[in-house]
Amino acid sequence: MRSKLLVLVLALVACGGSPDAPWDPPPRSAADIPSEGSVVTLTPDTPPAPDVQAPAPHPVVAAATLDEAMREVPITMYMATWCPVCRKARGWLQEGGFRFTEFDVETNPRAGRVLRSLNPRGTIPMFDIDGRILIGFAPELLEGAIRRAAEERRSAVSATTTGS
Repeated sequence: MRSKLLVLVLALVACGGSPDAPWDPPPRSAADIPSEGSVVTLTPDTPPAPDVQAPAPHPVVAAATLDEAMREVPITMYMATWCPVCRKARGWLQEGGFRFTEFDVETNPRAGRVLRSLNPRGTIPMFDIDGRILIGFAPELLEGAIRRAAEERRSAVSATTTGS
């Protein structure tokens, strides 16, 4: 129940998509979407791929500190250039030194299909944080989600190095 309330609150603070917009069927693979980089914006000129799906999580990488680990968490942001909340989110991610991939759902139809498959209302910004979806932008919630993902990655590295 709490997670549903969180999604609802974030949806209300986000600059959302229209619930009346047509919905594309869900994509099926991620062959054409890069899963890492600082900031990437695909354009309509990008060659089509047979199928589309959200990027797969990155392999676990050890980091010396939690802050370093947080900067290694794969983050994908689905946004639109006209969205002021998306611009704030981009600035927050850049100021924090986070590596992220950005897809403009207005200019990239495949990214729009991925957005709609994960978030049928099409609300933006939407974040894929190491495989977990966060809709809307609230700095403290985004930082918490990134921190949890970093802690999980560090635990996984620790478990594999200690043989547990």
